[in-house]
Amino acid sequence: MIRTALILASFALCQAAAAQADTDSTALFRYAYFGEDWTVTLDEPVAVPSYLLESGAVAEVKSGVYRLGFYQSFDYAAVPIVVTITADSDDLAVSLRFDYGEEYDFDHERRSYEETLGTPASSDDNTVVWEDAVTHFKLVRGVGGNSYSVLQTRRGR
Repeated sequence: MIRTALILASFALCQAAAAQADTDSTALFRYAYFGEDWTVTLDEPVAVPSYLLESGAVAEVKSGVYRLGFYQSFDYAAVPIVVTITADSDDLAVSLRFDYGEEYDFDHERRSYEETLGTPASSDDNTVVWEDAVTHFKLVRGVGGNSYSVLQTRRGR
């Protein structure tokens, strides 16, 4: 059950982006859904449910840094994803980094994000950035196919 809930996280992140883009074309999504009882929202407490820590589904790798992994089914492949959540000294989420396995299709996902988030603030062949007043979202084509995305607060930038 824990694994099933975590598998939905990346898909829910995309759905959150689409839902928010539909209501306000200038606002970016600020959260990732990791199952029924855990959503991480930038600038809010991370609050990992204790059972996820106790079961090992989420690991606190150092103070304020949490990591979890799962497989996400995309249209083209099942892709391993590792999520790293970083919190500040007040345990408020400041970034969510999604590291994708080599099966991840950067070009496909870039087009998908462009459809939901609109024109990026900046882009080249390997990096695409969307920003609003409070959020920075970057999608990067990794060397050897290991792409990643980072969603982070602009607070303090």
